[in-house]
Amino acid sequence: METSVYAGKEFHIPTHFSTKNPFNFTCDETTCNKELAENIGSILQQHISSNLLLHHWNTIWNVHYFIQDLDKRKPICFPCSLDNPLPLSSIRILDMPIKFKHQNQYKIPFEIAQHYGPIIEHVAQIRHLVEQFLRKNQGQEIEDEYYCYLTIDNGSIMENTSQRNGGIHVDGFQGARINPKCKMDYSFVISSVEATRFYNLKSNTPSLQISHLDPSIHNFFNDFEKQIRSRSEDFDIWRPNPNTEIVLMDAFCLHESPIMSHSQNRTFLRMSYSIREFDRLGNTNNNLFDYSWNMVPRNIQETLI
Repeated sequence: METSVYAGKEFHIPTHFSTKNPFNFTCDETTCNKELAENIGSILQQHISSNLLLHHWNTIWNVHYFIQDLDKRKPICFPCSLDNPLPLSSIRILDMPIKFKHQNQYKIPFEIAQHYGPIIEHVAQIRHLVEQFLRKNQGQEIEDEYYCYLTIDNGSIMENTSQRNGGIHVDGFQGARINPKCKMDYSFVISSVEATRFYNLKSNTPSLQISHLDPSIHNFFNDFEKQIRSRSEDFDIWRPNPNTEIVLMDAFCLHESPIMSHSQNRTFLRMSYSIREFDRLGNTNNNLFDYSWNMVPRNIQETLI
């Protein structure tokens, strides 16, 4: 086990998984369930005309999306029909690559797959169906340039604390380190109890302010939290149903890990798609792939104000 500290929380990350009996699968028209495809298509049809999350799919990240029509960008919720998709276990992994860019095969170590193989494959199928829908309905030529990274967090969470990093934020923010900007990340998340809280800007209300912020100096998340807390009437707080709903979010969907209403066990799963190498120290290695990345410390944001 390797110990990593980030944002005040300590993570114990396995450094090695077995290469025996892995769960390998692909997603294509022959492997996706027809009923699932129809359900996903029906849900996306409700969002295609108005939700910028779909309109900006596979496009370059732009900080001005925080101020341009943020009220028209919403997370999208898909039903999860699996029984007990997130069983409690001792597994804790952080941003482990399970698919490489330009490849269609997912590779899951046995120790993880025995608990979470079905939900991982289910989410991967949803992602494939989203891209298939956009090819058909928006004429997008989508080349699979994306890695997929898996995070699973299990633990007994005390009352009035959060399992994940606290505070309002987005996943996939491209700060000063990433230049030039690249295609934005998107993620699918599901939790067993106390689902993630999303902050959706109401229609016809002022957007966030960023003109006073410099990404090389300021922590945008701290400022976003102050703005949202002071303007709570301008935001709808939305939470999916735990264990039965999977949420698709992009790099502009504001959210936070919930504070536990009482002490309880919680399992959280995230599958993030990015064209970037997730090269932070403490990320879980997947030795089913042959790769060697130059890893850097996680504490880059600590220098921001």
